[in-house]
Amino acid sequence: MLVMFIMLIGILIGLWFFPEKYNSINMKLQTLTTAALIFSMGVSLGSRPNFLEQLGTIGLRSLTLAVSGILFSTLIVWFLTRKWEQHKGSISHQEQHSSYSMVILAVCCLIGGVVCGRWLLPAGISSLIIDASDWVLYLLMILVGISVGLNKEAFLQIRRNPARILIIPLGITVGSIIGGAVGGLILRMPLHDSVPITAAMGWYSLSGVLMTNLSGAEAGAVSFLCNLIREILSFLIIPFIARYIGHYASIAPAGATSEDTTLPMFLRCTSEEIVIMAVLNGAICSALVPFLTPFLFRIFR
Repeated sequence: MLVMFIMLIGILIGLWFFPEKYNSINMKLQTLTTAALIFSMGVSLGSRPNFLEQLGTIGLRSLTLAVSGILFSTLIVWFLTRKWEQHKGSISHQEQHSSYSMVILAVCCLIGGVVCGRWLLPAGISSLIIDASDWVLYLLMILVGISVGLNKEAFLQIRRNPARILIIPLGITVGSIIGGAVGGLILRMPLHDSVPITAAMGWYSLSGVLMTNLSGAEAGAVSFLCNLIREILSFLIIPFIARYIGHYASIAPAGATSEDTTLPMFLRCTSEEIVIMAVLNGAICSALVPFLTPFLFRIFR
């Protein structure tokens, strides 16, 4: 809720106070803060004592579940929203180049953060970077909010089509559950573990704790890594889905993270209308996760 409130402040600034001529500076600051946020994510990963060991032992299961959840979420959201799409194929060469540049930047920042967190930075410096990431996120949300506030037409589009607010998170939730079931069958993994893991929809910090309490440390580690991989993959594939499949479908990979960490990718690759949809989707998905994870664990047990 705090992230949404901070972004609302940014929207109000964009609506009433921020000069539109400075939006290019705002976009550059968004790129900088996004890079810092991804770098801090890498530092957090690299500084975990057992990160490399976990990556070797549970990485395949986590990757399989993450990909399966993304795949089915995207397919279902695309099917539900395909008649709404007006943007597919309309991205200019300059916008496409900007999207791909963001992907390259995200990969470099993530790898650089892991390397620094694992081998280069003292533990105290790594902790400072990780602790500062919340403030970087808050700054990013204000900047994104300003960009959204500058586009008044986006709000009118949402008011004309309120049903879209619920259909997208519904599709992501159902797709994530199906993806967990399919991934669990492929891995020969108990469904009471695989389905709740993917139903966390990218919220790795909460899902790791919930699954540890429900099913033990190994399930918790798989859940943490699976949903972290989903968030990382979202940074990389949102531009491609937006370009070749559709703008609404590009929200699906991000799941619960579409309201905060992955939000800048939508602003780069889609439109302000989709940004608003992404924020609302992330809020709804995030609200569902604490209830959905234990519920599905008990249902499939």
